[in-house]
Amino acid sequence: MHSHQRWRTRLMWALRIVAPTSRACSRTLRARALSGGMPSARKRGVSLADVRYLTATWALLVFYRIALAFAPYRLVRRVLPVQRTPRTAPSWALARTRWAVSNAARAAFGATCLPQALAANALLSLQGYGSVIRIGVRRSESGAVQAHAWVLSDDRVVVGDDGECLESFTPLTDLGPRA
Repeated sequence: MHSHQRWRTRLMWALRIVAPTSRACSRTLRARALSGGMPSARKRGVSLADVRYLTATWALLVFYRIALAFAPYRLVRRVLPVQRTPRTAPSWALARTRWAVSNAARAAFGATCLPQALAANALLSLQGYGSVIRIGVRRSESGAVQAHAWVLSDDRVVVGDDGECLESFTPLTDLGPRA
């Protein structure tokens, strides 16, 4: 077994906690998302499942941030979870992923848009939902080239729409699921 396969196996085993394990958990998360979104960390409504999901998201953000600092993307990509037959993600799963990535990114030591997109894609893939990482570029008013990465699931932006006007970016590539 190659080292990247061992890392992928360890990562997927460690992150099995992110998938809802019962119908009751799914119903609770669905109701919470439909009633106004996920709780903020300051409210007492944060459940143990939310804390575990947030912790797993933070670990993914730190992992991808460090991996991208020391290895090229083509090697980091080998560690991404494999999507077999992706399902359409419900709105509550997208809201939960958006909540977890935005809150974990505050404490993930410089997690820019690409590590956030990789983490969101991994979280959705581990739950069996399809997503695509889109990378685009634009020119700023000063003439500098700016790049940005965001995650789409069925043409809905999951992560990466933080005040950026995504229409101003010219899409370069879509990093789809690995088979």
